[in-house]
Amino acid sequence: MERTTENSDAVVRGAWEPAEPPEPEPVDDARLAPWALFAAIVALATSMFVGWGVPVAIVAVIAAIMSLRRPIENRGVAMWALVLGLCATLFSTGWLIWAAMQFESMG
Repeated sequence: MERTTENSDAVVRGAWEPAEPPEPEPVDDARLAPWALFAAIVALATSMFVGWGVPVAIVAVIAAIMSLRRPIENRGVAMWALVLGLCATLFSTGWLIWAAMQFESMG
């Protein structure tokens, strides 16, 4: 069923067609929990030998807390990252306190 309009030579069809397809919604694929877990494992391994793993441990704890607040993250991985990061922080702090006490006894 085709008909022409009086004002133009355009053909009007019965089906409606959109002018432009809608833009897809941006998808948040960035995952923070695995990186937090990786940083926590590195910090924990470092804290077993020296106390200078504190900055990496703190980064791991902060990243784990941030990933726990995001609904798209894997909560299990984020919890492991938080626990291991806290353990690494405690171990590294213990090493630094022990080293400070040894340094005081020497001088």
